[in-house]
Amino acid sequence: MNQTNDKQKAEQYRQAAEQGDAEAQYSLGRYYDNAEGVPQDRTEAVKWYRQAAEQGYVKAQYQLAGCYYYGRGVPKDKTEAVQWYRQAAEQGHTVSQYELGKYYCGRGKEDAVDATEGMRWFHQAAEQGHTGAQRRLGKCYLEGEYVPEDKAEAVKWLRKAAEQNAYDAAYELGKCYIHGWGVPQDIIEAEKWLRTAKAQTMPDENIDTILTVIELTRKETAKAGK
Repeated sequence: MNQTNDKQKAEQYRQAAEQGDAEAQYSLGRYYDNAEGVPQDRTEAVKWYRQAAEQGYVKAQYQLAGCYYYGRGVPKDKTEAVQWYRQAAEQGHTVSQYELGKYYCGRGKEDAVDATEGMRWFHQAAEQGHTGAQRRLGKCYLEGEYVPEDKAEAVKWLRKAAEQNAYDAAYELGKCYIHGWGVPQDIIEAEKWLRTAKAQTMPDENIDTILTVIELTRKETAKAGK
């Protein structure tokens, strides 16, 4: 979209937004946020996000939450951010559910706000196909973080994430097959997932080392069978 069209679109959104159209309010907020057709003004963006959010427009609730969480156009206020993430999450907004999971679980047990609540939101997001939530659940069940260790449940969620091209989930899934964690030990399946991980990421010495060991094991097995 060229600059002239951006300006025209922004003006159309403004007219509709001033009439109370929630979608237009949200779109005008995005234009101010991203300097499309109007000078960037994040305070103005927050104003329009808020008007749409207060009408229950889920995308605006999510954007407004992010503004409060990161201090974009308003002072940082995690309590306010969580309130808006929750309103969006309760309408089924997957990314908001994931953000609530991250907030409540923190980076680890030492800074978790409410791990039970966090895991509840991770589950809701994961069940809707959010890759990050699936990956996080897989790791939690694999390591017994926030929940009792359950390798089979870990494999279930790691597989779902890996099938959506999450390379770190593919790597963890490969290790599960090597060690027989939650699945029967299967070197062929392990190699498949490790090669998937390798193809999706930068060179990784850990993956290369494991693949080398698998290849050597295969050669030794072939020699022994002759």
